[in-house]
Amino acid sequence: MKPESDNPPAADENKREPSSFGWRRKKHLRETLAQILEADPNQRQYLIDMILTLDTQDCGREPTLRGLRVLTATILAQLIPLLRGRVGTGRGELLEFFKYLDHFPLDPEHETRMALNLVYQEDPSDQQRKLFCRLQLFWLLTLMGDLDSARPLRKELEPLVSLQRPRLYATYLLSLARILQRRNRHLSFSSLWLNLICEMYRLDGPETALYMVLRWIRMLNWGRDTALRKDLLHKFGAKLRLRQDLLSATLLHELFMQENRDASPEEKMGYVKLLRRHPPYLLSPQQLQHLHFFAGNYLSAIKASFRQSIREFKHSNYYLHKSWAWLSNLSDFLKKNLNVSQYSRAMGFLQENVMDMGRQISLQNNAYVETLHENYDLIKCLLKQVEELSITDKLTGLKNRRYMASGAEHAFQLAMRQKVRVCLALLDIDFFKRINDEFGHLAGDYVLKRLSRLLLGFFRKSDIVIRWGGEEFLIILFDVNEEKMALKMEALSQKIRESAFTWEENQIRLTVSIGWTSVKPAHLRQDELEPYIKRVDDALFEAKDSGRDQVLRAKDEGNLI
Repeated sequence: MKPESDNPPAADENKREPSSFGWRRKKHLRETLAQILEADPNQRQYLIDMILTLDTQDCGREPTLRGLRVLTATILAQLIPLLRGRVGTGRGELLEFFKYLDHFPLDPEHETRMALNLVYQEDPSDQQRKLFCRLQLFWLLTLMGDLDSARPLRKELEPLVSLQRPRLYATYLLSLARILQRRNRHLSFSSLWLNLICEMYRLDGPETALYMVLRWIRMLNWGRDTALRKDLLHKFGAKLRLRQDLLSATLLHELFMQENRDASPEEKMGYVKLLRRHPPYLLSPQQLQHLHFFAGNYLSAIKASFRQSIREFKHSNYYLHKSWAWLSNLSDFLKKNLNVSQYSRAMGFLQENVMDMGRQISLQNNAYVETLHENYDLIKCLLKQVEELSITDKLTGLKNRRYMASGAEHAFQLAMRQKVRVCLALLDIDFFKRINDEFGHLAGDYVLKRLSRLLLGFFRKSDIVIRWGGEEFLIILFDVNEEKMALKMEALSQKIRESAFTWEENQIRLTVSIGWTSVKPAHLRQDELEPYIKRVDDALFEAKDSGRDQVLRAKDEGNLI
């Protein structure tokens, strides 16, 4: 199947808008669709053209947008039961790849590697990696509606994709469908979808064909005709909803996304409960965030479970952070693969997503606060948890930088009253970036967590270990003189040097640079600690600048000591 030109058709004031399409004999339509599924490409195209122009004497004239909706609903109302009746007779192997479509652009460390393994079943060449990168870019440009940038990329990709690589071919055609949709080429749009569904059926069976039907339903703008969309979604049947694969997850999400007039909150919550049984990776972070946010609101409104509604809001917040990470990755990907003018056009899409996420944060915060107000008698038992979360580093479990302005103040006041000397040290992992570059960011996270446990075990419970930022740790020791502090820091440096950090059978050896100083009890107020921390930071910088793997005491400066 060769896609048609994406040039817009000439304006026509007499475009057809059928109401019934004259297709009273539904049995005949279903029989024709059954022939299309089994036909060779040439015969198939003839039958598709016949279906798309059956209701008009003016063959080739474009239907209106509403006419397209009715045409699509009429065809799919017969096609869905036809495919559904054949479920279980095919393989559905391509679905494993299609779960990545809504995650484009994929992160290069893990997702891209997994997706390419599905495409090539072997280590891809640099040329194959480049093709996949360009295909992701084409997908994103058509998603953003930048047809000017997509046009030359389409010409570049068209001779490079074929049914020999059906995953790439389908991705290309799904992107091309958006171009035809934006160009109002409704007949070509419908023809492309029918051909794609037939090819997926021929290659991979009815499950994959039904998944493509769902993508068609999702892409079409149903306007005020959402009742047609609802009828089509319910034609998939209850059995398909109970599966736990991409087809089921996509169907349930489309049912969940129905207009409020087409599905009650109780129905939507039922779809959410079914979706919880599916692996999270089958949906995008944005989809998961909406699901949990809805569930939090629903549970709060019916006052079914305060704790459960709070838990749903927390999950929603987690996926909101994941969505921010995706948006950052998208911006980096576009900046890397577009020229300045193209990236400038993409800024509108990025800003729209930023504003949407900002609105979502506002909605989520308001919903969260309203839920807390309505359940005031339970707030006290949660305050401590909230406080702990606000001063605790999520990755390592250590105190974070905010702890210095709250929790640490009480310890400093006690040290001042007891006239106990305090020592500060800043520790930084040497060449940490190399770990991320060589083994990946997951390995870097592992090293930070493993080192945090080592630090907690090395010091007394009365001492404080803070993740100061990135790979830096601030250590506060109470009631220790300078001689013991120097020995303690040297011993710590040696212990880290001799410790083995094992990541996926790889031995990672660490060294650290440390700067430290001693603080008089009289200078332990928050505003007086800043100069000491700066001096410790300067000592750390000097240790790294002098070759790393060193412990340096900060230089005395006037009356600070």
